[in-house]
Amino acid sequence: MKIIKPNTYTYVTGNVADTTYAAWNIATVYAANDYVSVSTNHGEYQAVSGNTGKDPRLAINLYDATKNPTGCWTFLGTTNRWKMFDQYLNTQTVNPLSITATLTCYDAQAIFIGNIDADSVQIQIKENFGGTIIEDVTYSMIPDPIDWMAYLYGSWLDERKRNIIYERTTLTRDVTIIVTATATTAKIGSFFAGYSNIIGATLWQFRASALDYSTVATDTQSGATFLQQGNYAKLLDATLFINTSISDEIYSMLVSLRGIPIVFYDNPETTLVYGFIKTFDMNISGPVETKIDLKLQGLI
Repeated sequence: MKIIKPNTYTYVTGNVADTTYAAWNIATVYAANDYVSVSTNHGEYQAVSGNTGKDPRLAINLYDATKNPTGCWTFLGTTNRWKMFDQYLNTQTVNPLSITATLTCYDAQAIFIGNIDADSVQIQIKENFGGTIIEDVTYSMIPDPIDWMAYLYGSWLDERKRNIIYERTTLTRDVTIIVTATATTAKIGSFFAGYSNIIGATLWQFRASALDYSTVATDTQSGATFLQQGNYAKLLDATLFINTSISDEIYSMLVSLRGIPIVFYDNPETTLVYGFIKTFDMNISGPVETKIDLKLQGLI
């Protein structure tokens, strides 16, 4: 199994507008239902009540019906340009015809692009010293239909590729990454680049499930109950094997990854999880072989 740990990057340019909301100002008098944006965290907020000087980034000012009913702001989410760079999978940067983004990143060994809705995605790697394109690959996201019957009546459009793992083919460390997604309406849910590591040989036997956030709601007038569909998080249990001689090294690596969003994958089409380590257990059974039971939980 491999992992991609996100590295720092700098957004240089792109074709997606950031936000239509005015920047929050400490001196402005806001009324209920006013909208603002904050550039430092790329967030958008709606005023729940009139306020002045209440920074929407502070937890004390965020409204919560149970925990903080006196809060005066509601967090709406990340601005459109930055949705593909936040840690949410179910929100997407959306743009007509194409999404282009140019970023600089140092030590980007691999790239993850997730929750894609596009016909094609192009990834270019440009060497910052000299400006030469050193890698250029284009992915077709739509599978070819088997025959005309499948083309006219099949569900092949719903079976399009949703995630891309691109492993670098050159060794240049200081690079610019250019991503272009093309479609009638292009959408990207997640993007990051970073270090790539192998954490063990995976037993070809995975247990995949989902953590369902659907809830049973009750109508307070009629008493009727109904199921309110919610999000879900992907769960994956995997068994890895490593040489005992590197068990302490791998243990330290797994511990260092706690609380960090990581891409875990063996086969990107079947076992990819963008999430975090829930638990892991190392069984050092002898001088040669160590078994690792790894439980992963995906982000939403």
